[in-house]
Amino acid sequence: MMGAKAWLMRGDRWIPGLIVLGFIVMIIANGTMVWIALGTWTGLTTDESYNRGLAYNETIAQAEARDALGWTVDIATNTTADGHEAELVLTDADGAPIDGAIVVGRFVRPTHEGYDFNVDFNQVGAGRYRTAFQAPLPGQWDLRFEIARGGEIYRAAERLRLSP
Repeated sequence: MMGAKAWLMRGDRWIPGLIVLGFIVMIIANGTMVWIALGTWTGLTTDESYNRGLAYNETIAQAEARDALGWTVDIATNTTADGHEAELVLTDADGAPIDGAIVVGRFVRPTHEGYDFNVDFNQVGAGRYRTAFQAPLPGQWDLRFEIARGGEIYRAAERLRLSP
């Protein structure tokens, strides 16, 4: 019968090979993860994050000024035969429609770079502004819009889901 010490002395030649095999498996796994990460990266980054951080108080002041106006904006989108339509219904603090405003928007794809586009809204009724557009991709979009009327500016964003 062989003792434990004799068995260890006889069978220890495989241990360095096991360590090398462990490193090989680790290198293959890490290489695979790097390859997948580089292949799925959408290219989205934040430009000038430091400067945006410095302007944070200004951003808060703009949001407070927007909220002080008391305007409300209701957004609706539909799919048409030619693409999509977006409609904004604007009312002031008293619930009266906001007419004569200049409304511009920008559709931003939150998950992919290079698909963003601008739109201009036209007034189609009392407090109603509409635009027609072609979305390059279905799915989630951020509509960032600016409403200007009589020296007052209202800026906001809304996440929308556009179907194909």
